[in-house]
Amino acid sequence: MKKILMIIGNYSPEPSSVANCMQPLIMETAKFFDIDIVTDRKNLNIITYEKINDINVYRIDDHRMINNALMNEINKNKSARSLIFITRIFSFLLKICYYLRYVVIANEKITAGWSAQEVVDKCIDLHCEKKYDAIISVSNPFKSHYIAEKIVENIKIKEDIKWIVFEFDPFYYNPEAKISSIRKIKLFYDESRIFDKCDVIFFTPELYKFYNKTLFAKFIKKAISIDFANIIPINYTCEPKANIKIDENKINCLFAGTIYRHIRNPEYMMRTFSKLNSKIQLTILTNYNAIKNIRINKKLINNESIKTFPFQKRSVVLNLMLKSNILVNIGNNIEFQVPGKIFEYISTGKPIIHFSKIKNDPALFYLEKYPLVYIVKEWDQKAEDIAPEIERFCLKYKDSKIKFEDIEKYYAGLCGGDVAAYFIKHLENILEK
Repeated sequence: MKKILMIIGNYSPEPSSVANCMQPLIMETAKFFDIDIVTDRKNLNIITYEKINDINVYRIDDHRMINNALMNEINKNKSARSLIFITRIFSFLLKICYYLRYVVIANEKITAGWSAQEVVDKCIDLHCEKKYDAIISVSNPFKSHYIAEKIVENIKIKEDIKWIVFEFDPFYYNPEAKISSIRKIKLFYDESRIFDKCDVIFFTPELYKFYNKTLFAKFIKKAISIDFANIIPINYTCEPKANIKIDENKINCLFAGTIYRHIRNPEYMMRTFSKLNSKIQLTILTNYNAIKNIRINKKLINNESIKTFPFQKRSVVLNLMLKSNILVNIGNNIEFQVPGKIFEYISTGKPIIHFSKIKNDPALFYLEKYPLVYIVKEWDQKAEDIAPEIERFCLKYKDSKIKFEDIEKYYAGLCGGDVAAYFIKHLENILEK
């Protein structure tokens, strides 16, 4: 078997949205290739190495996140004010040390994530032992590409190794990156250099179309469009304790995903649900602090029909999806990104309410194939006007579910196995050249 080294942040045990999208693809690919994964470790309770579904997973410490986790545990203990004050000073000093060690001394390009040089050293050691045929770097974060660049520079002089870039999120065109114009120029040159040096780029279909109309269009000749691979069956898993209860006397709606002020703002969704029948309950699982940062109306946050919780373990989220009557999604207000969560929603067969923010919402291509969907056009409808229709939808379809065999028919060619077969075929061609 050919050997592949994959560099991806937040792979396990609690995967990011990108890792969630990649995991089904990786597990199928591992049946035909030997795959090793290098990822980050954010907590000392997580082991540094394990074998998951015949895939070797190596974790390199993310020192900043580990320090934060330790300080959070300390802060949970009830202490005297003087001790709390000392702890905060100590935490601040740790952050300064981190910055000096990894930004000033080690000249890290990005402060977030694990140390690039430590990851590079580990990957080179693994390559000396195993002799990989290819390296796949997966964004987000883009730092994975910086790391792969250094590895390839170290080993490609002597050996033939392919470098494959898997791009989920734009770097230069990232709408959430609020940075100076000088820094923005640097991002452009960094992304151009990465695309130029790598052998192949895999884009999501939306990014492929978008990049073909940008300053990066010249790299499309080495790019391949690939669909999300996570339309797969979802089953109940062993669930850790969670303080989230489903009220069986109500129609339970669930939104589970990251929110952003500019590209995925939840206020319209919350305002709509605040106007529904009290028998309809909306549970929100999200990056909890963002609710405060977005400055959503306090009346919506405190509404009795809306309950908001921080992110939960993946098994908790999956089980809540399966227990809920209706699943709720918020589209992005940009045309080149689809929330990966919609494919998991589709996989459950549960009814979906989708809040679409723009006319050319890329999620509509997938959701309009789905029989049990209600699409809210935020740009064209008022929350007051659609509330009665959403109520009727919830009441009519609260106990409905589509069998996965039927989902496979609606999404022929887009289900996990089909996308994985397409990806594997391209990998085989790339490594034969």
